[in-house]
This record gives sequence, C-alpha cells and structure tokens, in this order.
Amino acid sequence: MIDLHTHSNHSDGTLSPEELLKEAEEKGIKALALTDHDTASGVRALNNSSFPFEFVPGIELSLQYNGNLRFHMLGLFIDPESPEVFRIENLNKVLREERNLNILENLKNLNYDINYEEVKREAKVTVGRMHFASALVKKGYFKDTEEAISKLLRPGKPAFVERKRLGYEEGLESIRKMKGISILAHIGKEIENYEEIEEVLQNMKDKGL
Repeated sequence: MIDLHTHSNHSDGTLSPEELLKEAEEKGIKALALTDHDTASGVRALNNSSFPFEFVPGIELSLQYNGNLRFHMLGLFIDPESPEVFRIENLNKVLREERNLNILENLKNLNYDINYEEVKREAKVTVGRMHFASALVKKGYFKDTEEAISKLLRPGKPAFVERKRLGYEEGLESIRKMKGISILAHIGKEIENYEEIEEVLQNMKDKGL
C-alpha cells in the first residue's frame, strides 16, 4: 500500500510529521508522501529522520481555474529547500492570515466567544479551518470538529470565508520551480461531470500537468 496525499499538523492534519511516519510504518505503508497545504515545513522537519519506507517530499497548492473552479494540486518529489517553496509559504501565510481574521470576525458576529490565540494554540504552524473547529470544540460549542466544520466552516455556511488563490498556470510553474511533478488532487470533489473533468485535465496537461 502507498499513500501519496497526507497532511501533518503543519497544515490541517492531526499528527506531527514524526507521528505520521510512525503511523504509516505501523500500517505497513510502502511509500508515503507528506503534502501539507501550501507548506513543506513538515518535510523539512523530517530532514534527519530515517525512513522505513520510500518517502516522497511534497506539497499541496490551493489554486484557481478560470474564475470559478477552485481545486488542489499536489507537487511530488519537490525540493523542500528551494526558494520557490519559501516564496509560496510566505505568500500563502499572508493570504491565510487575512482569511483567518475574517473567519474570526464572522464567528464573533455569530456570538461565539473565541479569540485568535486560542485558535493558534491548536495549530503547529499553519492555522486553518480545522484549528478553528478544534478551538470551538474545546470551548464546548460542538461535540467534535466535524460538527463544527459542517455547521459553520464549510462553503455556504455562515462563518466560511473563501481564500484568495494562485491561478493554475502559476501553480504549475511553481511546482516546476520546486523541481517537482504536478498531480491534480481529488478533482471529482469539485466537478461531477466527467466530460468537464476530461476537458480540464486536457487543458492542464497541455500546460504541463
């Protein structure tokens, strides 16, 4: 078994990179990619680790396609120390911070007593919706993070805020600069029509996917 799409607590996962490796080893995984959202800091944290299986350094970029379609793209076999990785991390840090403060404002307007320090305590590096959900659970508003996300933090729900994203062509070029290969992630979550999926894939393939 292999898993080429995982997250650690350097983005919206629950395990540290080290704990993720241990979990994968216990499950008998033969190859694993760590692909945190918009950061390779978790990969860098494993720099001195020994791997009991093939380890693939990766990243997952949040991108936009022709205006309305938003999706995720994996960069696999990247150089986690490349200047482009740090550029993406810094850029997305600014964009995420802007979004997070807007989410916080929405929650306060909905009469949830929560502050940003409580949310940041739930995150290792990058604050995301999962960490807002965890903070809300700890404050006793919801029984678990899934309930918090489904009622407040999913698209169309009252506290949700869409984040600004890179265009897909910039994302493809960015992964090339990281010396990685680009793989489209779970496109079926964003598009249900197979003909449309094929059209999107072909267009991106022509651009280097």
